[in-house]
Amino acid sequence: MRMFSPARLWLAATAQATRADRDLTIMIWVIALLSVAALGVAAFFFIRTYRLKKAAPPTPETPPEYDIETLREYYDLTPREGEVLSCMLADDDDMTIAGKLGITLTTVQGHIRHIYEKTDARSFRELVGACRMCEKPKMPPV
Repeated sequence: MRMFSPARLWLAATAQATRADRDLTIMIWVIALLSVAALGVAAFFFIRTYRLKKAAPPTPETPPEYDIETLREYYDLTPREGEVLSCMLADDDDMTIAGKLGITLTTVQGHIRHIYEKTDARSFRELVGACRMCEKPKMPPV
């Protein structure tokens, strides 16, 4: 039969206490790591939301209005070419212009070709630059 001495009891109690302390320490570390991870995720989403709000696209400006009658007279455009030019300056594509004016796509493209020839523009940018002289002034907001 084996006898338990006080030293042996003390060693057994110490070993149990050491295991309990180790387990408690591990639990504390796990909780700390999970807390740090949760804070990191929260910070990530907060920063992402802030950046998305900050990077929101600016409100679009209203396109400038042009005096089409003056442009027609200056560049000797027909009334239909004036209508096509007005739609072009409003950023409509060829199919939309054809639908608005009730004409075929080929007719719209012919009018566009004549507009470019009469204004001596080689690109849409040059065409807009040629039309700038008849831009209506914007009224300041009241």
